[in-house]
Amino acid sequence: MKDKLRDHIERSLLRRGALKDAAQFGETVDRLTGAAGDEYDRIIAAGKTDLEAYRGAVEKVTPELNRSVAFLKGTENGNGGADSVGAPAEKEKDPEKEAISTLESTAHAVLWLVTVIAYFAVSFIFGHWNITWIMFLSAAAGSVVIDMVFSINRGKTILHEWDNLTGIVWLLTIAVYFLVSFLTGKWAYTWLIFIAAIAATVILDAVKKTLVRSRGGDSAENREEGSEDDGEDSDE
Repeated sequence: MKDKLRDHIERSLLRRGALKDAAQFGETVDRLTGAAGDEYDRIIAAGKTDLEAYRGAVEKVTPELNRSVAFLKGTENGNGGADSVGAPAEKEKDPEKEAISTLESTAHAVLWLVTVIAYFAVSFIFGHWNITWIMFLSAAAGSVVIDMVFSINRGKTILHEWDNLTGIVWLLTIAVYFLVSFLTGKWAYTWLIFIAAIAATVILDAVKKTLVRSRGGDSAENREEGSEDDGEDSDE
């Protein structure tokens, strides 16, 4: 199990940007593996399972692992790890990701700007203020679709992220609202569909938090690593 902890620490350091040929990479891995091993033994002695001990050991060394990454990046830059003292090393900006983020923000801004203009234009021309507000619901649905499209562009599937799953709930809610309202004409009651959607998102959020706690971490990265570790455990 300690070999597995060492392998996890090495992969985590490399995934965060540390270079394996850094001068103190091996020493850092040895130190973190030793700390993780001690925590693993302590949890086992407390009567916990191997999996619980493994997760506890990983969680124990994660903060120090993050600090070690900044140090190893600093040594590679030739400043002896100065970046790790006082403040973490500044993340390098990815021009491609920044461009995609800017494009996404622009798409949302254009969508809502066009919606507002269309709302006032159509309402003043035709006077159906009691109906034209529906444009804003359509814009909300369009905003959810934009988020999903850009998530897929970042290599995420529609169901990969919890935020996307919540977005799907609201997209379906708006679609059902329009369908039921136009078919029945009961606009005074169909708004209750949104109350059901709020309840569904609350339940999804509770499930998400439960899964995060069960995996011993709060960050998306820790959840991703937890899923990888579970897959390894099942293989063994």
